[in-house]
Amino acid sequence: MKKIFIMIIAVVFVFGLSGMAFADTVTKIAGNKITVMDDTGKMKTIESNVKGLKVGAKVKVTTRNGLTWLNPQPEPPSPKYNPAAGT
Repeated sequence: MKKIFIMIIAVVFVFGLSGMAFADTVTKIAGNKITVMDDTGKMKTIESNVKGLKVGAKVKVTTRNGLTWLNPQPEPPSPKYNPAAGT
């Protein structure tokens, strides 16, 4: 019984952390500058050439060793059907 209780607490903890992972929201996109706001209201501006992001998208900003990543990356646009090329 004690082991089951500990396992339940561990699972709730892991899922609770994963829900907090994407707490940043894209608030503004101007050229290659993307402004995001975290759940505490703190604003961060990142320079990136990521295409496909929209205002209101949920992202995670990670900085390590002076490098910044913006995740998740948006889905690439689907290829258009080109009847002349046969694709």
